[in-house]
Amino acid sequence: MPAAISTNNSSAKMVSEVRPNDVFISYSRRDKEFVQQLDSAFRKLNRDPWVDWNDIQPSEDWWQAIEAGIEAAETFVFVMSPDSVISQVCRQEVEHAVNHNKRLLPVVRREGFAIQDVHPSLSRHNWLFFRETDDFNQAFQLLIKALDTDLGHVRAHTRLLVRAIEWDKKDRNDSFLLRGTDLEEAEDWLNQSAGEQPEPTQLQKEYIAGSRKAETARQKAEIRQQRMFITGIGVFTLLSVGAAVAAFIQWQAADRLSNENKILAEKNMLLLNLPNAYEAILEDQVNFLRSKIREAARAGRSARALQSEIYRSESISPVRYAELKKAARNLMNEWLQAKQEIFAPPFNTRRLEELTTGARLERARLAVHWLQLNNAYFKYGESKISDFRIVSVNGDQIVCEAEETEAVTYYTNSKQSPTDQGGTRRTRYIMEKEDGRWKISDSQTINND
Repeated sequence: MPAAISTNNSSAKMVSEVRPNDVFISYSRRDKEFVQQLDSAFRKLNRDPWVDWNDIQPSEDWWQAIEAGIEAAETFVFVMSPDSVISQVCRQEVEHAVNHNKRLLPVVRREGFAIQDVHPSLSRHNWLFFRETDDFNQAFQLLIKALDTDLGHVRAHTRLLVRAIEWDKKDRNDSFLLRGTDLEEAEDWLNQSAGEQPEPTQLQKEYIAGSRKAETARQKAEIRQQRMFITGIGVFTLLSVGAAVAAFIQWQAADRLSNENKILAEKNMLLLNLPNAYEAILEDQVNFLRSKIREAARAGRSARALQSEIYRSESISPVRYAELKKAARNLMNEWLQAKQEIFAPPFNTRRLEELTTGARLERARLAVHWLQLNNAYFKYGESKISDFRIVSVNGDQIVCEAEETEAVTYYTNSKQSPTDQGGTRRTRYIMEKEDGRWKISDSQTINND
């Protein structure tokens, strides 16, 4: 029996069945009584530690379960004692945690070990003391506080690590890659990870880069298909426009002869002769043209003038739509990140003018002025955007919506307001292009559940 082992409650589980846990506890069997006390304290707070209470002989399946448990845990807790620091199994567990950039929290249960026997990665971290002479409850509160520090970053690290490892073990099959919102959030996390602990692993970076490469290829393929489809529609649309304009010319002549029913019958015959695949699209086109025909007839305009107007109208291409969507989302992210320096010292109004214009700029200026007069400011924490979509595009104006989640605290005279200012809300933004740069001209909260 090994001197120190730590596995799941059921080490026989397959790796793919291991679910995420708050902590993985690595310890010597001689410290089992203390670990049971630690496990009980965790579970009273609805925390779910990875601990083994059975004497299990090492095997290939056993070690795979250990690796998966470490990979899926948010934090690696190492119970330090003279037995655990010299245990080969415990050292292997530490090595696996370090190789995957897991957050390490060493806790000292029993002293008397040689410093040179301690793994170098454990020596670089602050130790929490749970000796028999220490207050367990006080030490446990410090441990919980450490676990909850930068929790959003740590959980994202764990989630992406588990998925990246699965992708790697499946021979990097594209079906395991990130897409859509998952990919965008992963890229945002990677961009914001500079200086954060734990750091992204090389595998995570390759996983996100591979996901973006596959997503770009998929989008390009969709665009090619859309272009082929649009080209086909364009051909038939031109035919329908030509047919409708010809019908309008005939209708004008027929109107003078009071023969409208005959012209409508001829137009129906044109539709019946078109391919069934485009029938619905052409029906919309003809209905639109009919309304234009009636408007033009009432205004006394010629068929040639109507034809010129129809040919001048155009829609936004898929490529242009993707560019506008990216620009709008980036501007929203810039705005959320810039609030900390706009609505708090140094009250950076220059940055405000770079990002906003019109009504939104004026309201923000008034807010900044009021905060300065009243010795007040806002402090912003973690923020993110989800469920982003474009509502409409009209020339140099974009209307878009998104779910915004912000952690906001209000301070006045250096005292924190008891009322929470943050939360999640759905916001609609109006953006306009000014001097070649997109800016927010107005915004409105749609709901605030």
